[in-house]
Amino acid sequence: MELRNIASGSDLASKLASEGMPGLIILLGDEQYLQDSMTAAVERCFTAAGDGSVVRISGGDSELLLKLENELLTFDMFADRKMVILREADANVLKAVSTRVGDLTAALGPDRLLLTVGPHIRKETLKAQWFRKFSDAIPNITVQFYAPDPARLPRWLTQEADALGLQLNTDAAALLAESFEGNLGGAVQTLKTIMIQGKSRIGAQDVAPFLGLSTRFMAFDISDALLAGDSYRALKIARSLADQQGDNTPMLLAELGKMLNLILRLRQAQEVPANLFRNCGVFLPAKQNQFQNIARRMPPTHLNNLIRLFALINQSRTTFDEGQTARYVEAFLAFFSSPRELEGFLQAAPNV
Repeated sequence: MELRNIASGSDLASKLASEGMPGLIILLGDEQYLQDSMTAAVERCFTAAGDGSVVRISGGDSELLLKLENELLTFDMFADRKMVILREADANVLKAVSTRVGDLTAALGPDRLLLTVGPHIRKETLKAQWFRKFSDAIPNITVQFYAPDPARLPRWLTQEADALGLQLNTDAAALLAESFEGNLGGAVQTLKTIMIQGKSRIGAQDVAPFLGLSTRFMAFDISDALLAGDSYRALKIARSLADQQGDNTPMLLAELGKMLNLILRLRQAQEVPANLFRNCGVFLPAKQNQFQNIARRMPPTHLNNLIRLFALINQSRTTFDEGQTARYVEAFLAFFSSPRELEGFLQAAPNV
């Protein structure tokens, strides 16, 4: 049976509590935090039902099949109940396990559970004869999970906070979503850190001090400075980040590219689509207004020049000219709100 709409470990725990624990659970997904939280949820449900042992095996183990048989098919004098967690279970590993499906069928059940955890596999593989034989032979639950898209990330974080016993308000969820983007584990760890301080109701003012410790937040902070027209502050943050972290150009380019893309789309749109900001990972209303104001005010030639300079930064990266890349990045930050200075820089720059 395939479970749908499972977005977190708490979702899966609720389903298992209502549906019961089958002998085989297959978790398929690429996001590491979700892999870990769902694995932990299954483990909690298993141990909550009674004493038992938990054994972990890697899918890359050269003696994988032998170890599976030893753990699942032999009597254990120390535990009547046992769960085997098979990590790194990609399609090749599952296919190898399927060759012993006949032996495993009789062994697996509520007191002998096999949990496989691995990346997504292709749809055609799910329909392959070996996979169907494997999954049909044993009562099972299959869960394919995905990281929440940017538009749904604040709601997902609110639900995760609720599972921790925290009340996360709208602005705090938006700030976390923007700061950590796809880093689910980092966002949840921040919530847990705040929880340790004794907070149960969390607002943006509670989140902000902890985000200052994050490299990802520093890039987010640079974009805030640029939107406010404070190029000096943007440069200061970028230089401080380089001193602390070394080469931060890929992270910085991702943030600057997102800014340019959103400004360009706002200029081209006759009406702003309802989901445009959310799909670009911009959730705070104040920041949305800043983007709209800049898109209206920025001269078209200046926007084109920023796009040209951004292309030069990427081009210099391909030639491994770190000095040139650094000069272009600093020029982008320094002249983001200065059309004449940027025009002069581009006229003097080589290969333009």
